[in-house]
Amino acid sequence: STLHSGLDTFGLQAMLLSRENELLDPRHAAVCEAGGHMDHPLADYFIATSHNSYLTGDQFRSNSDVRMYEVQLLMGCRCLEIDCWDGADGEPTVYHGMTFTSKIKFRDVIISIERFAFVSSAYPVILSLEMHCSLPQQEKIAAILREVLGERLHLPRPPAAAADAAAESPHALRHKV
Repeated sequence: STLHSGLDTFGLQAMLLSRENELLDPRHAAVCEAGGHMDHPLADYFIATSHNSYLTGDQFRSNSDVRMYEVQLLMGCRCLEIDCWDGADGEPTVYHGMTFTSKIKFRDVIISIERFAFVSSAYPVILSLEMHCSLPQQEKIAAILREVLGERLHLPRPPAAAADAAAESPHALRHKV
């Protein structure tokens, strides 16, 4: 069967997850705030979120694939989970820890997110970093985020508190990660 090759499996998944196969009435997918300004604090909104965003299948032994982040973003997800672990070569990796899932490079994940973050929506993308990395690899993660995302990376101005960041609106954070 051709479904056993990675490319064909990804194509099948893309078809199953496409808008043409969606149960949700497309009229409900649009932003529907009175006035459409999206100027309330970010915490006031429901946010389309993805869990284990990188997995092509089950959480125990499936493949990890950067293309799954692309699928999630194209489906309208605005919050993506990234499970960060120390890479054996000194480069942070992404996988479902202590399982048999495959590993992908953190840098490749961020490059993929940067390319697809604002294709389906201008509203901000939130990265949920599940951090299992040592301090040196956390520093690499910060450097990769700054390098790849550049001006798109939202960095609150010190001494901004978490509450101040949550008070920023989706409108103010358009095209920001």
